[in-house]
Amino acid sequence: MYRQTVKQFTHIVLASQLVIFCAFYFNEVDKTAKLKKLLPKEISKTQFGVGIKDFLKAHPNAAEADNGTNDFRHVYIEDFGSNGISTIVYYFDADLPGKPLYEIIVNYVDEATMELKANVQLGKPNYSGKDGKSKEWKFEIKEDYPLHCWTFRNKIIYAYPIKGTEWNENGSIDL
Repeated sequence: MYRQTVKQFTHIVLASQLVIFCAFYFNEVDKTAKLKKLLPKEISKTQFGVGIKDFLKAHPNAAEADNGTNDFRHVYIEDFGSNGISTIVYYFDADLPGKPLYEIIVNYVDEATMELKANVQLGKPNYSGKDGKSKEWKFEIKEDYPLHCWTFRNKIIYAYPIKGTEWNENGSIDL
């Protein structure tokens, strides 16, 4: 009787651990898949937080732009000319180790195309911004920082406020 109870208990414990593992695994897969759906398909494999070196391996056509007086970030531009996208601009933090990607600006050929893509990719705005009046989006794609998105003229801006970047300088997200 004792052995049978121990066996049953062991099976229950193992089964519950398997269920917990699957829940964590599929939850993480879902978060990663969410980012893929939010970004244009041309850059759906791009990940926020990736360093410049790894980024350039995946995006060999991206060229460094003249940064002007912005010495706090590195700017790279990639020309597209497809699917309504003219160029995509990438911002990397100049001061953090690895120089992580923290912002992507997708430039569409016109404002009408951008509006259509924003509605399809992002859905209805779900965030009113820090001023409480904006029509923006906020997505919990990872546990550490939410992805913020907004539009401006013919652009969709995706900002991932990694601590130490311009959107999260002191541990307080400024979006």
